[in-house]
Amino acid sequence: MKAVLFDLDGTLLPMDTDAFVKEYLAGLAPKLQHLLAPDAFIKALWKATGDVVQSTDQRTNQEVFTESFLSLTKLPQEEIVPILDQFYQNDFYHFGYMADPTPLAAILVEGAARHGYRTALATNPVFPEAAVHHRISWAGLTPSDFDIISTYENSTAAKPNPAYYREIADKLNVSPEECVMIGNDAREDGAAQSTGMKTILISTWAVKNDDSFTPDMEGSLEEVIEALHHRRGVFSV
Repeated sequence: MKAVLFDLDGTLLPMDTDAFVKEYLAGLAPKLQHLLAPDAFIKALWKATGDVVQSTDQRTNQEVFTESFLSLTKLPQEEIVPILDQFYQNDFYHFGYMADPTPLAAILVEGAARHGYRTALATNPVFPEAAVHHRISWAGLTPSDFDIISTYENSTAAKPNPAYYREIADKLNVSPEECVMIGNDAREDGAAQSTGMKTILISTWAVKNDDSFTPDMEGSLEEVIEALHHRRGVFSV
């Protein structure tokens, strides 16, 4: 094993994801209400995000999202993109109060690096870099804690597309079989298994939405840290 991939929300960063998304969209929609009704904005945003998840070409997720969103809203890019950029850079940070960070996140990530593993923040790349960096800070981590970080600017696939995991392995210069994916969502994070990656399901905040998925390990962050420290299970290879 040469690399460890970490999911963020519900893995390194405990939070009620559904409540968080609802809250931040309620904060974002009014920023554009002079251009688009809030309900119409949120509907278009979800449709464009869905198009990112379904995309199988080599365009970046940012390109797919922008093209879809502008097509749906009929708004000029020069009007709407600066508003979105400003929100994610300056306002998104304030929604960190909805997260419930744990010091175990830093212990696990730093432990993986200390044991010589390459590390990737494999959060679903449907957010811009600014938003991802804010969420990293909420978890008590910094971008420099990871060798690579997936964002919608630098990714051409999204979870649960296996191509997303192969793309990360390529960037880390390792094979998928040399990676372990740590996450809490059976469908999204478990998809790594189809590429040959080992998988660890974080049980504390597990979303068991795929009955066909059997992880190589299931446990709490504490249990994963213990396995890493003693080089047991997937970390023994």
